[in-house]
Amino acid sequence: MVEADTRPSVRLLEAEGRRPRDDEDSEAPAELIEQVLAVCEQHYSAVTGTSSEQWDRESARELVDVALRTVRMAERETYPQALEAYLHEHRARLERLWRRYGPGGLFAGELVLIDLPGFLVLCERIETSPL
Repeated sequence: MVEADTRPSVRLLEAEGRRPRDDEDSEAPAELIEQVLAVCEQHYSAVTGTSSEQWDRESARELVDVALRTVRMAERETYPQALEAYLHEHRARLERLWRRYGPGGLFAGELVLIDLPGFLVLCERIETSPL
């Protein structure tokens, strides 16, 4: 007897008649996590005007790790450059998101993820690879 996969993302894909990618949910190498986190931190400083002393780096690292699980294995090597290009292209939009949802914004204190540099990789992943 074969047990069904109970992960929500797999159940959703199967309900839509699709199969998960073979490399979906595989952990990213620590070096890639650090590279992507460094890109996020650099742009996050520029967008928010905050510094690394104000961030929970461990939570940001965990957020990046989770987001990187949606990047196909074949794309991981070049992903830091792709993220960098996305962040440059969407800088104005990211600044608007920060103003609206950051500490002085409409939902201050309620949207914890926006207080982490890793929120930038989430924005890219949601736009580039929504499922």
